[in-house]
Amino acid sequence: MLNFQILFLIATLLVLLGYFIYLIRKNQLLLPKHTILDRQDKWWIAGLSIVYFLISLIHFADFRTYDKAWQVDNPGAQLVVTFNHPQQLATLYYSTAFVKGKYTTSAVDAMNNNLPITDKSVNLGYSPFFRWNKLTFNTSQPVSSVVIRLEQGSLGVNQFAVVDTQNNLVTDYHVDSSNNPNNLVLNDFIATTMPEHIEDNWQSSTVFDEIYYATSAYQYLQGQPPDVWVHPQLGILLIVVGVLIFGMSPFGWRIMPDLSSVFLVSISYIFAKALFKDRRVAIAASLLMMFEFMHFSIGRTASIDPFVTLFLAIEYFFLYRYIETRKSGASFVAVLRYLLAAAVSFALALACKWNALYSAPFIVLILIYGELVKQKLTLASVTKTVLNLALLFIVLPLTIYVLIYIPYVLINHADNLFSFIYTTQLGILDFNLHGLTYATHPYASNWWSWPLDKMPLSVYYWQNDAGLSSSIALLGNPAVYWLMWITTIMLGYLWVTRQADFRVGFLFLAICAQYLPYALVARISFIYYFYSVTPFLILGISYFIYLAYQSNKASYRYLVYGYLLLNIALFALFFSSLAGLEVPRSYTLNYLRWMTSWNF
Repeated sequence: MLNFQILFLIATLLVLLGYFIYLIRKNQLLLPKHTILDRQDKWWIAGLSIVYFLISLIHFADFRTYDKAWQVDNPGAQLVVTFNHPQQLATLYYSTAFVKGKYTTSAVDAMNNNLPITDKSVNLGYSPFFRWNKLTFNTSQPVSSVVIRLEQGSLGVNQFAVVDTQNNLVTDYHVDSSNNPNNLVLNDFIATTMPEHIEDNWQSSTVFDEIYYATSAYQYLQGQPPDVWVHPQLGILLIVVGVLIFGMSPFGWRIMPDLSSVFLVSISYIFAKALFKDRRVAIAASLLMMFEFMHFSIGRTASIDPFVTLFLAIEYFFLYRYIETRKSGASFVAVLRYLLAAAVSFALALACKWNALYSAPFIVLILIYGELVKQKLTLASVTKTVLNLALLFIVLPLTIYVLIYIPYVLINHADNLFSFIYTTQLGILDFNLHGLTYATHPYASNWWSWPLDKMPLSVYYWQNDAGLSSSIALLGNPAVYWLMWITTIMLGYLWVTRQADFRVGFLFLAICAQYLPYALVARISFIYYFYSVTPFLILGISYFIYLAYQSNKASYRYLVYGYLLLNIALFALFFSSLAGLEVPRSYTLNYLRWMTSWNF
């Protein structure tokens, strides 16, 4: 049954794609010859994207992998660190791989007396997935051994670094276990040099939602059902690609989201050039995206939001190309290539996260405008057009959506593809409607406050006794986010008063389509939900940059240059709290805490 269902879906996809590709190739000469990009544009796109990529790699991630680990799932299993002679110790750092359940740590002296220790990782409230952990010895008594014991679930450990009270790295000890399922040489876990990023461990450990998404990627590769089921699976599968290439390392689980943020810089240029036919505006739009805070920070974590935002931007781009070309008099079959690309992009966005559904009413409006309002159609042609559009934007996306679930279905050993996916979707729906209705969080915020940067979300924080700190916050560049309301209102006003410029209405509706549905969300929400709106806000701002350039007034051009420099200057000012750089804590408190609610 399962194999038949999979083959049926693949056949359906191939038939649909074959049908539309046939129509496109048959009628390709009907499409007006118009090239958005010239050679110089392509150099600009490449240059801006490379510059952004290089900036995004600053203080990015370690290559050290968690692939080789002592991994057990039998309660009572112990990993014992025994010192060749008891000695006074300050700290034992240990690196955990996959952890799901509960474990304990303990230390004893030569007489087997328990010693006082502090290990916050055993009581985090969640499992310490793929991270460095710190066990502190609260005694001057010499330590003879340390035991890490699994109480329930699963536990993985793959490295130790021990520091004595003189701050020297200790290496004269051995690691043993009566449970060693993979026959590892456990003494290989002993660090002979101090590992990098062991205290300030943003680069070496999971942070924020990486504990879910990076861990789910690991579970896929281990043949285990992933913990994340409350979202569709494409975003996680894309993270899996990075892990397959670079190993189960911070670099591996972050590189694909980072690359998607690089591609979004390119799409911003292409989209702006298509809208305004002005290279200067396209460059400005790309610069605004490059130095946008949220885009930079969330794109450097193992998150699904960079993927859905990229696919949404591509979807809207092809919808604009469709309506622009259709308005110029091109036939329906001549613009099928744009509709097909938009439909596939919509499917991929939806397969990452359900907030892609917010674009569905926008799609309907665009298609109604393009096919029913602007065209003189007979009943027969309307029927054929509606059927083709239903195949494009309902049947094709659903087919792709279900196909992307196949790895998840197989890994859960389900017998019936459609029944299992249907049950999973009911679970996602219940989570979105009720799952977090009564939840609380110190960084939760209301939808209307996101463009005001009222409550940034701190995803990482570290501070030492010397006054140095490292933090990463999700917030928008004030030079962009704080223009949200005035930009949207002005676009709406211009659309009503200047209906001849379709671009204004397109941008206004795009912003509203991706943003206003959050007003109806009753459950707890966070500022990073606004990220999917950001590309369209930037394009909306770019419209006014376009007007400034079109005015041919030098003062307006200088205003644009000043605005772009302001974005870059703010990015430089906040860079330490976007990239997790170590800086004096006083710098963050004195220069970056603009509001009392900015706690990062």
